[in-house]
Amino acid sequence: MELIESGEDPSESENLAYEKVSDFKYLRATLSTKSYWSKEISIQINKAQRTFYALTKFCTSKMLSRKTKARLYVAIIRPTLTYGCKAWTTTKQSKLRTFELRIWRKICGPIFDETTGN
Repeated sequence: MELIESGEDPSESENLAYEKVSDFKYLRATLSTKSYWSKEISIQINKAQRTFYALTKFCTSKMLSRKTKARLYVAIIRPTLTYGCKAWTTTKQSKLRTFELRIWRKICGPIFDETTGN
């Protein structure tokens, strides 16, 4: 399989026909000709979100301590989110931070202090 720019025709190499594609999955990562990581980051955020929702019962339980919930996040959800992140650019990490903060807010619940209202 070979990555090509869109619009080119499939060709033959060494008497073997192969299809030229604009993107494909390799080791759980979607590779494309233009090397845009936005799609891959969105896919990883989606996978981490599904993992979190599978664990929602535990992450929002009043019976588990915040420390235990944090361990669940660090051990299960974060690895799903950050799989392949070493290849991503640092500007794309803001999407990851946004997702991570949203999950922490759900795990910790509302926090009230003197400076914020009800």
